[in-house]
Amino acid sequence: MLKRAAILLAVLCSFVSPVHASALHGFTVIDVPAGDRLNVRAGPGTGHKVQAAYRNGALLSLTGKCTSLKLDDLAGMDAARKFRSIRAAWCEVWHDPKGDGKFVTGWAKGRFLYPH
Repeated sequence: MLKRAAILLAVLCSFVSPVHASALHGFTVIDVPAGDRLNVRAGPGTGHKVQAAYRNGALLSLTGKCTSLKLDDLAGMDAARKFRSIRAAWCEVWHDPKGDGKFVTGWAKGRFLYPH
């Protein structure tokens, strides 16, 4: 039930702020080696604690923060340009590490996040 509420909230927010919805929501985990997972960490960098790990195909949303990048610049870009723009950055994501509907922020390397 909580997951449905979170999805509904995300959909409603996309109607309120379409620029940010198109720029920051709907990123898919990609290019993680077979048998491995993308670590989402408590901060931007490998020295921070791992909060959760996601396989290729998992969906994540960016919060609007990335290291060395202004995410407002992503608005209006096609998926390939967005991917090239975030590739070298650590990006803050909104995720549910325990799958219990309790979403938190964490950080993931942009090279593993592809917008769709």
